[in-house]
Amino acid sequence: MANGNENKKNAKSFKWVSKLGFGNVEEIDTIPNPRDDDVLIIVMGPTGVGKSTFIQKVTMSQDVVVGHKLKSCTRDLSWHQLPESQTKGFENRRVFLIDTPGFDDTFDDDSQILKRITAWLAKSYSSQMPIAGIVYMNDITQKRMFGSTRMNLTMFQKLCGEESFQKVVMATSQWDTLSNESIGTAREEQLKTNFWKDVLDGNATYMAMKEEDSLTAIINHILATYRMIEQGHLMVAETLKIQDEIVVLEKSLPATSAGQELRYTLQELMELQKAALKNVHDEERKKAIEEKMKQLGDQVSGLKMSFSERFRRFFRFGK
Repeated sequence: MANGNENKKNAKSFKWVSKLGFGNVEEIDTIPNPRDDDVLIIVMGPTGVGKSTFIQKVTMSQDVVVGHKLKSCTRDLSWHQLPESQTKGFENRRVFLIDTPGFDDTFDDDSQILKRITAWLAKSYSSQMPIAGIVYMNDITQKRMFGSTRMNLTMFQKLCGEESFQKVVMATSQWDTLSNESIGTAREEQLKTNFWKDVLDGNATYMAMKEEDSLTAIINHILATYRMIEQGHLMVAETLKIQDEIVVLEKSLPATSAGQELRYTLQELMELQKAALKNVHDEERKKAIEEKMKQLGDQVSGLKMSFSERFRRFFRFGK
């Protein structure tokens, strides 16, 4: 009888698999032989900010592929285990850092990146592997907050949800490439008081990746915070928002906050491309813009909610 109840529980917990377009859960490649006491630390941010380099240094692993060009070297999510010497307080437990692709990936469209990240997080949640924290990285050498950088930040917020911000470390990287540290200090202040203000006001922590020791300090901070959460000293959401929406609430990807945000962003990009097309006379350039518009249109179509979801949403907000 217990086996029957367990099968029903598993069927419900993996009900989201087909909604994300997978035939079975084995198609989603995550940590093999998961344990319910495994600890995950998710590393997010735009392409080129140094996510893979950070992971390589703190795990001391040579298996991490590090890019040195503008092209993304992280197409799929990958996991890398921390050595036991860096898991103080979590002895006999496995701690993994999860490398994620940015939403400005050079190989895959953004809707596929969202689907891939969502599926990985949903399977991890269904396998009862808790997320101890999230590191969100930004390149301090960037003079402006470009469109792709803004999109990565917004998507990160929608995936996490405000209730998880206390488990987040907002980190600036590439300090060693600055010609003058005062330039970075000014940009750091702009991030903290403007672009990152909402996340930091939600009790996220800011840390700068200036020296080698600061990388380890980020991991130590996340593990210490998570230890307090496990001991009941801090009340923080156990799941990320996207995990709750997909696994618990059984929403389709287009109906999630992240799915809706990405759809709106892609629609805005389509309008910009459409406006630019009016002023282009070069046939080759015009063809390239039209192809880009078609790709964006295909992504938008894939992120449209079903009629039943739009119907429920209309009456929920109409009350």
